[in-house]
Amino acid sequence: SLGSSLDVHASGLLGDLADYPAALSMLAGDPRILRAVIGGDAEEIGAARARLRRYADLSGVESAMIVDAGGQLIADHDNDPDKAEAIIDWLQQQPAFNMALTSGLGRAFGTAGEDRARRYVFVRRIARPGEDPALLIVAVSLDHAELLWRLAEQHILVVDQEGTILLSSDQRRHFERLDAVAETDANAPLPPYKACRTGAVTQPGEQICLARPIARLGWDIYLLVETAPVRDQVRLLRWVTLLGLISLALLIGVVAQRRLALQRTLRIKEDANRLLQQRVENRTSELREANRHLQVEIDERIAKEHALREAQTELVQTSKLAALGQLSAGIAHQLNQPLAALRAYADNARTFLTRGQGESAAENLVLIGDLTERIGKITKDLKVLARSQATRTEPVALQPLIRSTIDQVEKANADDIFEVVYHGDDAKALAEPVGLQQVLGNLIQNGIDAMETVDGQGAKTLSVASIVEGGRVKLVVADRGTGIDEAIIDKIFDPFFTTKDVGKGLGLGLSLSASIIKDMGGRLSAANREDGGASFTIDLQHAEASGSTA
Repeated sequence: SLGSSLDVHASGLLGDLADYPAALSMLAGDPRILRAVIGGDAEEIGAARARLRRYADLSGVESAMIVDAGGQLIADHDNDPDKAEAIIDWLQQQPAFNMALTSGLGRAFGTAGEDRARRYVFVRRIARPGEDPALLIVAVSLDHAELLWRLAEQHILVVDQEGTILLSSDQRRHFERLDAVAETDANAPLPPYKACRTGAVTQPGEQICLARPIARLGWDIYLLVETAPVRDQVRLLRWVTLLGLISLALLIGVVAQRRLALQRTLRIKEDANRLLQQRVENRTSELREANRHLQVEIDERIAKEHALREAQTELVQTSKLAALGQLSAGIAHQLNQPLAALRAYADNARTFLTRGQGESAAENLVLIGDLTERIGKITKDLKVLARSQATRTEPVALQPLIRSTIDQVEKANADDIFEVVYHGDDAKALAEPVGLQQVLGNLIQNGIDAMETVDGQGAKTLSVASIVEGGRVKLVVADRGTGIDEAIIDKIFDPFFTTKDVGKGLGLGLSLSASIIKDMGGRLSAANREDGGASFTIDLQHAEASGSTA
């Protein structure tokens, strides 16, 4: 029907323009466009022009450009400044220019440019921090819509709200005013388009008129059908009724005329189908080329990520070398003192043996043994730090291991007055027993050292507890010392960080302990107690929860 045909034409015109606002939003956010409008140099402007050219090639727009708020051209897709400035000069006189600056998007239709070509222009705002916004301008031609109307041999008009013809299947009617009929004559018949606007579908006279609003564009579309051919056919049929043979001849002519019309209609449809097929093939080719460019960009991104990983690997190696230098300096500092003392005690022992003073020589030999043990502890810490083999865990009974560790610490500190209290569940944890005992002993010794000045009478109390929570086992070592300064609590597990005086530690104990527990699949953490002192917690996997057996 005529109404359906008019709806198809209206939907086709609206569909041709519907995709551009979304496409302009994506284009305005393109990094190459943004770099060009934010103080871009010649290279960045060239990259933006290439991006505009690629968009114009894919979408088929006539012109794509970027301007500043004053209308100064920044970049255009075809590097034709004269054409671009002509469009800009025309656009600055339209409300769409200021509308885009204020609301973000503007539209205008008219003879944009010196060639007086009719163009539908979209304007999109591009924000610039600290500066006036820039504008992205795209000009679109609607000539193809008029071509389809002419191929369909239908008289179609598109009129704006002021009654000016913007588009027409008859090119001679462009920018004609439909309300040019004098309205002073009350007896003059209404023009067809006015009858359509008032709601009538037909108008007596020479034409049949249908109208539809295109609300999103603010336009009306009209379909005008001439009635004169219909009346001619009626007269022809009357003559055929009155005239015998003449009517037969005329009937044959009418049949022949209908056949020619049908053939012409088929040709029009074939032409339209070929045009549609060509557009589909062109768009497919464009999408294939776009996918190829996208794959190139992906390959470039993968290469950059590979280079970044290599740089990160080099940085880690450099950090290891720096740490090795710090470790070497600390080891040298720690070994100088005991080696000097070792030499002195050896000389004294030789002297005492020469004089026959065996008891004094034995005392010096005991001191030499203590010094060698101290040197062995320093080198042992170094070997633990440098180990690379994977830690093998096994179910470890905690009660005997904790009590054995407490006994060793008490013997090593026999001259000190302290008390270690143990209480906890009889549980097994997945751990490496030697490493766990080393860490636990280090934490207990640190707790004893932290309570040196707490009690004036020298009494020190430290607690060790084992707690089973769900599938985890926690060993908590708590002291009653001064606690940990909140400013450094996040740094105490860093290598070479220590609060002890020079000569009393390298700052490796807690760092090594945390590394050992981590290798067991656990975690070592520290916190301050509410009633004073600090607590260190070893969190390990419960052996029974993991399904392991001793």
